[in-house]
Amino acid sequence: MRLRWGSGVVLACGLLLALPALAETKAFDPVAATDAYLASVPADAKAKSDAYFEGGYWLQLWNLLYGLAVAWVLLRFGLATRMRALAQRVAGRGFFGSALLGALYLLAVAVLSFPLTVYEGFIREHQYDLSNQTFGGWFGELMIGLVVNVLIIGLAIGALYAAIRAAPRRWWLWGTGLGVVFLVIGLLIGPVFISPLFNDYKPLEPGPVRDQVLSMARANGVPAHDVLTWAFPRVLAHWGAGWGVEDLQDPAGLPLLMALLSVYFLLASPVMNTLIRSQEAEADLFGLNASRQPDGFATVALKLGEYRKLDPGPLEELLFFDHPSGRSRILMAMRWKAEHLDK
Repeated sequence: MRLRWGSGVVLACGLLLALPALAETKAFDPVAATDAYLASVPADAKAKSDAYFEGGYWLQLWNLLYGLAVAWVLLRFGLATRMRALAQRVAGRGFFGSALLGALYLLAVAVLSFPLTVYEGFIREHQYDLSNQTFGGWFGELMIGLVVNVLIIGLAIGALYAAIRAAPRRWWLWGTGLGVVFLVIGLLIGPVFISPLFNDYKPLEPGPVRDQVLSMARANGVPAHDVLTWAFPRVLAHWGAGWGVEDLQDPAGLPLLMALLSVYFLLASPVMNTLIRSQEAEADLFGLNASRQPDGFATVALKLGEYRKLDPGPLEELLFFDHPSGRSRILMAMRWKAEHLDK
């Protein structure tokens, strides 16, 4: 069982708690109240949380470098072309051959990346007391996730290369559309068929919490003009012949495509993080307005500091945080409280 809760679930539950409020006076200072909440966290707990989260910055770099090394091994030693030959011999040169190659690629990456995966997903989580899973339990979930990825992402890779073959000049447009389709499918089937493979879900028993959650949901009505090319053709022109990769349509170039995408997404992460963080802030504000429990919100935001740095610098939050930091969330709650003291 993992000890970490999703931030949205924790915050949603915390909003319903009737917690003792700070002194409500006309001179209420949201910044001072935020500092008071942050000061309530023991120094050793804060240091542990900071160390865990800051270590994640380095893991982003190590994951990128490790992934590039795996791609180089697959290309340099001809493993990608051997996988292509096997896949095409078994399933042909069309959609199914590319899908099978995608599955073989995922399996090869999983094997070559296993040491880093063990450290990042098992050893490190136990070092910071964020998991009590046995290695067997953790490995079992890892294998379930691998099977799911092989099936779904393998089909997606087959569809991507079908789009590249059908529209060599506009493949990026069709590929984007296919990506959206697979994303929507994943969002639809994930909660129903995939998440239960890793978690046990049970209906909330009748009681005040259930009634308040349902009431809150009912009350709030919950029932380009520029195109950037990847560097694939230029890299292929320099090293493709030595790797045995013919062109963009050759599925043996999948490791190179994934390596370039990993670099792109790492460089784009500050922008993507900012977009997600802004949406999460809007969701937090919606929750505050719906529940009207700023102190409950602030208290639970502190609990998320078990694995998330509570008080980063502005630049640090901009670059690395895909959710508002603890300070940002608590300050939002205290500003909300200051504007509603007389209401």
